[in-house]
Amino acid sequence: MGERIESMTVHERIKKRRLELGLTLLQVADSLSVASSTVLRYETSEIYNFGINRIAPLAAALKTTPAYLMGWSDESGLPLTRGVNRSIRVLGNVAAGIPITAVEDAEEIIYIHEPEDVHTEYFALRVRGDSMEPRLREGDVIIVRHDSGVESGKLAVVLLGDEAAVKKVVKENGGITLVSFNPSYPPRHLTPADIIHMPVHILGTVIESRTRYT
Repeated sequence: MGERIESMTVHERIKKRRLELGLTLLQVADSLSVASSTVLRYETSEIYNFGINRIAPLAAALKTTPAYLMGWSDESGLPLTRGVNRSIRVLGNVAAGIPITAVEDAEEIIYIHEPEDVHTEYFALRVRGDSMEPRLREGDVIIVRHDSGVESGKLAVVLLGDEAAVKKVVKENGGITLVSFNPSYPPRHLTPADIIHMPVHILGTVIESRTRYT
């Protein structure tokens, strides 16, 4: 799940709880009437999204609550934060050269938990390519807070003409430099004139990334 939340991911909680109970993958699988490989996929995040129809029986099998597995309460059942679940559409892919304007339909829905008094607009995109490795890898989903500004040094989704990319944005002298984490991709500096004429738009700040990998 994500870099935004410092506590364990749902996948790590599932594995931790199973090991605390001394259960094998097969024992949990039998209680759910699924294959042990399915439980392994829960723990490794290969099975990515969890609706209540999936998380509730899993919590019962692990003798805990759905709220604990999802990270909304601690092991005592007390809420970690007051808030609400919000659904976010995964709109498509983001990488250098992928036209975001072609993305129209949500390919899936994911969920985040946030305070009740927060009313922020989010969208999500799936990462393609290796320019942001090792922090972001092929298939990862980034959750983006929709805004036109970004703090220097933060990750953002940037629209370059009709092509979208996720990069670290460094602001300097009225221009910006787009930085990849993979050293094979050199930084790209954009002058104030480039920003106007390309044009360049900040679509939003990346607040969380969720990975399919352990």
